[in-house]
Amino acid sequence: MNITYPIDFTQWSTYQSCPMLWWETYVNGWRKKPADYQRDDALCIGSLYHDGMENFLRTGKPFIKQEVLDECTPKPEALEMVVSMLEEYQLWAGLEDWQLITIEKPLEFNIQLADDAFVPCMAKLDASVLVTKPIRIETGQVGQTEELEIGYYTYEHKTKAATSNRAAFLRRWELDAQPLFQQRALETYIKANPDLPQLPVRGTIINVAEKPSIYIPVRTCKGCKTKQDMSSYEIVNGHYVCRLCGFTNEFAPAIKTSARQPTTFYRIKLPAHGWNNPVTNIILESIASTHANMMAMRAATFPEEAIANPYNGFAKCIHPMWGPCDFVDIHTSQSTHEATLTLHQIDTTKYMKDNSVGT
Repeated sequence: MNITYPIDFTQWSTYQSCPMLWWETYVNGWRKKPADYQRDDALCIGSLYHDGMENFLRTGKPFIKQEVLDECTPKPEALEMVVSMLEEYQLWAGLEDWQLITIEKPLEFNIQLADDAFVPCMAKLDASVLVTKPIRIETGQVGQTEELEIGYYTYEHKTKAATSNRAAFLRRWELDAQPLFQQRALETYIKANPDLPQLPVRGTIINVAEKPSIYIPVRTCKGCKTKQDMSSYEIVNGHYVCRLCGFTNEFAPAIKTSARQPTTFYRIKLPAHGWNNPVTNIILESIASTHANMMAMRAATFPEEAIANPYNGFAKCIHPMWGPCDFVDIHTSQSTHEATLTLHQIDTTKYMKDNSVGT
């Protein structure tokens, strides 16, 4: 049986950070357990916003499906903020003068190597669009517009904190590999569907929503002494029960603050990754070598021995802002996977494809 393991942008970028983090996540299937309490973290807000934007593109109405709400368990303030962001986007963007081609569709493509071998790749696009006549779109930045040529564009939705550096965010996308994955995948999809106009992929449009600051009141549980958002407590008979230790607290009501600022939207148009672009070639070479290293790790009895530096240096194991990696204690023999209560194991077969013929 011939099984191939396609590489996508998330796997590639995870491997660049730490090969052993990739191994634990995509081969062993160890992931952080989903929170069983109400959340307002970036992943939660991004997931809600993406689902709302997908539904907006499909139906013309921005809403969040109940199964996504159940999975993300957002805090009331966070959910209210995302709903407002979606409604504001609908007013800001209006009806776009282009044709939607795909929505939230995973696409496959190959990178051809010099020896006629290939690297199987995959990309998931938030959407792709066909521009049938030259149009000009607002960028959300004062006095700036972008002209779109006839052809295809990949289409991404991103959320970012208003406090993060906008210039650095924009510059990062100029060198990011995700558009390359998506553009190559869309090119392959167009060629495989002759009913579609055989026009070039012109680039990528990044729609950015800067999350406005919201006030979320915090209270310290008198039982376990941990600081938690008020919405994280379970309200029973007017009292606040801590979900961590079960202690029943009596808190004064939170003081209402003024309404939050509206969401700031803007767009980035990135050009197509041309085949002769030096940055494109560097990324393609990195994808090919990374995939080869991944396959070597899969085949090795001890994956950490399959490559020269599997950990990329332990300095990366403890982030100055986010703290230690979920696997640092495991990889330094201070704990085991099973004893790490924040982890659980999932099925990783979705990251492989059976290419066997006649078996």
